[in-house]
Amino acid sequence: MVSNSESGPGLRLTVRIECLAEIGQASTAKSATGDSTFSQIVRSKAVHYLAFFLLVYVGVEVTIGGQITFLLDHANVDFLL
Repeated sequence: MVSNSESGPGLRLTVRIECLAEIGQASTAKSATGDSTFSQIVRSKAVHYLAFFLLVYVGVEVTIGGQITFLLDHANVDFLL
């Protein structure tokens, strides 16, 4: 990384592992089984449920918005305003 002399007075850039070592915590990049934190998160059922919910929610929202836009533009329906 960058030392103090290169980055200016009072600013020191460090990597996450060095910051964790300074406060006495071990790096959590790998778990006891050797899997990365990202792969643990992706395998979580809660993440799958949330992704499915967001997919359905955004799909319904876009569909309804598109129908309203279509009605206002092409069907001359002004009661929605």
